[in-house]
Amino acid sequence: MAKRCVLALEAASRLVRARAAMVHASIEAARAEDPDGIHDLRVASRRLRAALVAHRKVFMGGTRRPVTQRARAITKALGKPRELDVTIALLEKRRRRRDGSVRAALAVALRRLRAERKALSNSVAEGASAAAFREFELALVDLFLGMRPPRTCYLKEAARALCRRYSGARAVYLLWRGMPSEETLHCIRICLKKLRYACELYVPLYEERMDVFVAALKELQDLLGTWNDRRLARDHVRRVLAAASPAPTGTEALLAELDQEAADCLRAFGELGTRFFAAERAHETRAFFEEPTWACCRDAAPADQQLEAAYGE
Repeated sequence: MAKRCVLALEAASRLVRARAAMVHASIEAARAEDPDGIHDLRVASRRLRAALVAHRKVFMGGTRRPVTQRARAITKALGKPRELDVTIALLEKRRRRRDGSVRAALAVALRRLRAERKALSNSVAEGASAAAFREFELALVDLFLGMRPPRTCYLKEAARALCRRYSGARAVYLLWRGMPSEETLHCIRICLKKLRYACELYVPLYEERMDVFVAALKELQDLLGTWNDRRLARDHVRRVLAAASPAPTGTEALLAELDQEAADCLRAFGELGTRFFAAERAHETRAFFEEPTWACCRDAAPADQQLEAAYGE
């Protein structure tokens, strides 16, 4: 019988506990409708889901599903409020440094968007409650009671997962270069986000080399995130000002500003992405993923001190 992978069990336990704690720590700030708190809780729920997916061979499906479903409910409930929080903050900052007709258009847009955001308070409460309910804690207990060490090597599983996510993101990026569209860009955003979450899970296995890769990945994500913020702000402004009667005279100028900023971000993203996903670099990246720093636990079981230094307690 093949020896079970102890490292997978230890890593899964520590990573999921840490991410569940991040969810718990963000509840009160989110419930108070603090924009940063809402963002933190939403990100924590996504990171928890990523950890569960990455360690599905450790956690039994029947015990994993209730935790995954509740984490997904948190992410979904906070999605629209978070989107409007970002748009409102972006427009408020812009309004402080503008005057004339554009400032007037911003005032109208902000008044309408704040009303929409206020109407979403129940959704925020639902998201915070999904994280705070005792059923969530009990589901986590069942999850840990159902843990089992897999027979597959954790290092090999990590390498395969990272190569798969990177290759998928690269393929979608190359598709966008040939057939540009906002829909494909949205897919790239999701791919890059999932790749980063996976990289963060496996940082201990690669140590400083992974930190360097994640920093480059974050730079790419930030550009695409800024593009998306401008795109969403443009769409929200167009929508709410189209319903205004009469439409503010500065509407078109404001939309043109947001479009131009989005285009500038997209141009920089394209240039950086071309280097990040270049064929030679892709080969180097896959080779890097296939050579973790840690040794297989079947050859040398990790010491408690090593696990605590890598994953904390």
